[in-house]
Amino acid sequence: MSVDARGERFCDNCGHLIAKATRIFKGQEYCNTCYQREFPPVPCTRCGKTARPHRYSQGPALCMGCERDKRKCIRCTAALPRAALLTAAGAACAVCARHFLTPRPCSRCNVPSTRLGRDPESGSDDLVCESCLRRADHATCSGCRRYRPVASRNVAGKALCAPCTACPGSGHTCATCGAFVPGDGEGKCRNCTERLRLRAATTTLAAGLEQHWARDLFEAFTESLARRKELGTGMVQRVQRSFEFFERLDRTFTDPKQLTRTALVESFGASVLRSYLLASQFVAGRGADDEGAVQQRIEQARIDAKLKRTAGRSYGWILASYSRYLQRKEIVERTARLYLHSAQAFCEVALTPLAQPWAQSTLVAYLKTHPGHAASLTSFVSFCREQLAWGVEMPPRKLWLDRNRRTRRAIEWLGKLLQQIEGRALHEVDPQLLGRILSTALGLASSRLEAAADQAEVMVGGTTGQISISGLEPISAGSRIAAITRAWLGQRANAKR
Repeated sequence: MSVDARGERFCDNCGHLIAKATRIFKGQEYCNTCYQREFPPVPCTRCGKTARPHRYSQGPALCMGCERDKRKCIRCTAALPRAALLTAAGAACAVCARHFLTPRPCSRCNVPSTRLGRDPESGSDDLVCESCLRRADHATCSGCRRYRPVASRNVAGKALCAPCTACPGSGHTCATCGAFVPGDGEGKCRNCTERLRLRAATTTLAAGLEQHWARDLFEAFTESLARRKELGTGMVQRVQRSFEFFERLDRTFTDPKQLTRTALVESFGASVLRSYLLASQFVAGRGADDEGAVQQRIEQARIDAKLKRTAGRSYGWILASYSRYLQRKEIVERTARLYLHSAQAFCEVALTPLAQPWAQSTLVAYLKTHPGHAASLTSFVSFCREQLAWGVEMPPRKLWLDRNRRTRRAIEWLGKLLQQIEGRALHEVDPQLLGRILSTALGLASSRLEAAADQAEVMVGGTTGQISISGLEPISAGSRIAAITRAWLGQRANAKR
């Protein structure tokens, strides 16, 4: 529609103001005067009726009826006697029209959509999306587990469809495997349905592989995956994700005999094999190769990747020299990788841009926060002292080992557990949560505490609040822990009745 600066509509041919267009042709609007002049009447070349083509139009003159008869949807090319939407490129059918509309937000969920409609039953003229329209009267039936219109609700307030309302508890047998399927009808069970979806997806994906052995290998993988894991709604997505690995195989190898563990590691690298773990394990398991040699190559590839990432940093040359030092010491690849990981983490914190020796206090401070790196850093300190002639050494354990660290962490964890039961009646708390609280507070393993409770070896003092466990000294845990112990013992006793 052509509108001037004042918002008034005008004819695109003569410029005169109009209330409505007499004819719209190729996006141009014509008033009645221009229509009579620009579209002279001529006989239709097909049916003989009056046609009004543009005077400069090329091709046979057709009336409006014949134009509609030969019109096709610009998207699906279906015959289109009645258009649902007219665009500058042509007409679209009712199914394809939504692909040419501008998404607008739903008035309920505010999600943009091109499939908006009105819900007269709600008494509102607001445009809502199809999901919101269905959600008003559709739900998953609690009887047959199908998404259907809600006919009624049971005593628990759960939705029931019309067949389950008429005959509660009805069911039928799966025509494929004979399993019981809730609800009426002749539908297959969930396992058979997912198996059909998996088979269809496998056939479609396998067609995209060029070599026949790659197609056979992919189909064998999906069959093995279906046998190993329970079929669920995510199985097809898992197979689609694994298909990318078989595409790599199809492009890289020409013979299935080449698919050894060594060849996979050398061609793709350890990171790619981990990304497609199920598929790579299946393919590698079909070839003969030395497992130990494969693991060595994988670990060496991870070491090389680490050295490559740190090559441009100030301490990169130190890690490279340290790696060669570990090789001369004949340290196995996995241990060497762990040593390099600890060394890199320490260099990030301790070494200056000039990569000079660190102060002893720096190493002490690091070990206080990372005590688990002490064994690995011992080798790195020895390397720096022997190969770089740095005057560094491992500090004594008493300078950095915090013997109370485990106790403090247990107290912090106990505080978090107690916050979960704050203000709640103890008999309503999950017994597993109470068991974790007692295990943390008393410093006992859960299995040891449960075994003592089963043998009636856990007793709580009536006034003192002491907790006595057979084989251990009495524990003064306080009144709160004593109350939790009584509640936990009571719950376990009730569960056995």
